[in-house]
Amino acid sequence: MWTLIHGLNPEASRAKLGELKTHSSKTAEIHEFDLKKGGFAAIENLSSESLFSPKIILVIENFLANPNWTKKVVDLAHFDVVFWEGKKLTAGQLAIFKNVAPKISVLEFKEQSAKFAFLDSLAPGGQKDFLTLWISCKKEEAPESLFLLIVRQVRLLLMAHLALFDDKIAPWQKAKLEVQARKFTYRELRTCYRDLLQIDYRTKTGQSPINLETELEVFLTTF
Repeated sequence: MWTLIHGLNPEASRAKLGELKTHSSKTAEIHEFDLKKGGFAAIENLSSESLFSPKIILVIENFLANPNWTKKVVDLAHFDVVFWEGKKLTAGQLAIFKNVAPKISVLEFKEQSAKFAFLDSLAPGGQKDFLTLWISCKKEEAPESLFLLIVRQVRLLLMAHLALFDDKIAPWQKAKLEVQARKFTYRELRTCYRDLLQIDYRTKTGQSPINLETELEVFLTTF
């Protein structure tokens, strides 16, 4: 079985790679290679030694770094391989793999939209970053949608702080939220959530002298 991970969102694609490695290591021996740092010889040596070895999975990063190596992709046909490329591949590049393994699983991670980049950038003192993204978000989403996304993100960060996640959340997403949550104290997150509830109440009861978009901008500038 071959898997190819590529796309314009290397953070998410690398997180998926880590998830696959963790899962596969429970049943197989993982051998990792980065072909930007070394040649194909190490893989060829492994191939000659692996006949009587336990199940092996190759994790190969940047296989396309050297055009000469692409001619050797057929040499990997008897291995289970996970390929990772930190860019979006062209149809011609995809064909290099599909010609050898027509049933290859191709996972493309597309460029992150402004709204998700904005949510991931939320952090105390981070207005320089997330307010720029906020301007882009307003062009994509209505204030009501953005409000719900912010509430959900703060709720997830609270759960990360309290280690309340269950198995339904992907490991890579959990790890990312835990990193972001550590930028806040628990009190800061609790205050954010309380402020959002107050915005919701004022908006729904008509007690706010400003519209929801402005309410959110005031909230973000005092983050």
